Amino acid sequence: MSDFSYTHHEFIRESFKWGTYGKSGNDPLKWVILKDIHDDHLENIIIMMRDHPSVYDDTLMVHMLSEQEYRKIKKIKVPFKFG
Repeated sequence: MSDFSYTHHEFIRESFKWGTYGKSGNDPLKWVILKDIHDDHLENIIIMMRDHPSVYDDTLMVHMLSEQEYRKIKKIKVPFKFG
């Protein structure tokens, strides 16, 4: 991303929340801050958004891709945690 703004994205990653029903899709709805979405989940969200572009707003995709890029640049890993 050539026009990557750390300041803007750092605000987004600390405040944007993604609703999830867990790995199985059957868990109660849980809201996760973007910076806390584990790496595999983030990748799956991006794949899902690419597979269903008419369902998701482009801004959501930008947030997810920006987070993925931010983690690569900053060498951040967010592993899956049980519980």
